Amino acid sequence: MAQSGMSLRICVAAAAAIVFAFSAEALPRMTGPAAPTKVLAPTPSSISPLPFAAQSPHALEKADLAAWLDGLLPYALKNGDIAGAVVVVVKDGQVLLEKGYGYANVARKIPMDPAETMVRPGSTSKLFTWTAVMQLVEQGKLDLDRDVNDYLDFRIPHKDGKAVTLRDLMNHRAGFEEGLKDLLATDPQRHLSTEQYVKQHPRPELFTPGDVPAYSNYGVALAGYIVQRVSGQSFDSYVEQHIFQPLGMQHTTFEQPLPERFRSALSQGYTTASTAPRPYEFVETAPAGSASTTADDMARFMIAHLQDGRFGDARILGADTATRMHSPSESALPGFGTMAHGFFYETHNGRIAIGHGGDTVVFHTELELLPQEGVGIFYNFNSRGKDDAVYGLREALFDSFMNRYFPTPAATPFPPAPATAQQDAQEIAGAYQSSRRIEHSFLSFFYLLQQSAIAANADGTIAAPAAPGQPRAILQVGHGLTRLSAAGRPASA
Repeated sequence: MAQSGMSLRICVAAAAAIVFAFSAEALPRMTGPAAPTKVLAPTPSSISPLPFAAQSPHALEKADLAAWLDGLLPYALKNGDIAGAVVVVVKDGQVLLEKGYGYANVARKIPMDPAETMVRPGSTSKLFTWTAVMQLVEQGKLDLDRDVNDYLDFRIPHKDGKAVTLRDLMNHRAGFEEGLKDLLATDPQRHLSTEQYVKQHPRPELFTPGDVPAYSNYGVALAGYIVQRVSGQSFDSYVEQHIFQPLGMQHTTFEQPLPERFRSALSQGYTTASTAPRPYEFVETAPAGSASTTADDMARFMIAHLQDGRFGDARILGADTATRMHSPSESALPGFGTMAHGFFYETHNGRIAIGHGGDTVVFHTELELLPQEGVGIFYNFNSRGKDDAVYGLREALFDSFMNRYFPTPAATPFPPAPATAQQDAQEIAGAYQSSRRIEHSFLSFFYLLQQSAIAANADGTIAAPAAPGQPRAILQVGHGLTRLSAAGRPASA
């Protein structure tokens, strides 16, 4: 079933934030189950939601970008009860624009500053980990297709006779079950090192390695631990020395708790702007999400990747390695997104986009690179917002950016539905559960309650939930291939 790649990534991010909230507070809201059960393995899709008339692009220039953001973000923050945001756009090796909106500290009226305010990018931190892995691959110290047990001092069991490889970890296809225990902490006394976490919280394997996509923070923490063992440095020290320092990222760290020199710069994190800030979040799968950074520092990281590993006179990857990293690391059906050595790889409005989103309970991030255009955008919100408004805003901001500056070049008509559409719809109908789930504890019951119901319509379309209680119609355009119908078309800017 084809769907917007960004939408699926937002769903994954929202699920991650729910997982964090569950581990720190209470169970997420659940809905009733349906039967029969099927497995839904959410691979991001690059197919545009709908064909629509080609738009005339605005020139991506500083004045136009500033006017557009100034018209969008202040209203969105106020309407969503979101305290603040930072955004930076890079183009052709330079920072085109970086701005802050709202407050890093609501009570003290401290504004968000893209150069000084540190934020938590959550899972966008994974891109540093994968860059570190590729550095060691380049040096011949790691092999993406070798059994990870060759690099570890404990053992990951082989499921169905297959070993887990670093490529499986990068592609989120190691088959690991989701884990909630000790995933996030606010008490420093409960904080674990990466070594302690991966050894004390091994994850069962639900799927044969390489077969099914199942997003895994544990898998990325495992990769970070391998970086630590192979390099002979702590993970924090390795990325500091080999990524942050060469790029001049002087306000970025994986250290937890935050070093004293950075603490006054860190934005507060809020559920909503109108409520008290939440405590500092310790991400226990640290290589998967514990970084703290500024928008200005992230601009340097984006520029380095857009310039094949080079920033100024510094180089963090060889050009050939950077090209390899930005290329798909697994196969995909035509028209579908995939993984590119840790980046989500898709097309958006006909253009290749690689990136990664990220969420903690309160911080919410997106990083997107358009390699062929030499353009990158990073933004972070420091609140979930009223009714979790940040998830819709996070998706809409990139969609609107693309529709304004890189619109779909031409309308492409849908092919007619196949003659077997009604029969195919009946075969698709049923209840689906995510491949990212728990099966080996009482919590499996709550995942069972969160199944998504797919219904067959009389006209051969299928109905799938866009949000709780808001089904959308999806029409078939080929055997096993569906696209959003007009009712499901997202708004464009």
